[in-house]
Amino acid sequence: MKNEKLLQYSKELSLLSQLLQSKLITETEYQKIKNKLMNEYGIISDITAMTA
Repeated sequence: MKNEKLLQYSKELSLLSQLLQSKLITETEYQKIKNKLMNEYGIISDITAMTA
């Protein structure tokens, strides 16, 4: 079950990133939604912040 939640979170984060890259949402909106997703899925650490 934990792997399924992580996979679903990853899918939603990927779609959110696509919205940002397509300029359909702002950086502020992206951060707010990402933080909400992290809370919903119990994600503590943001490993995407480590990528360049």
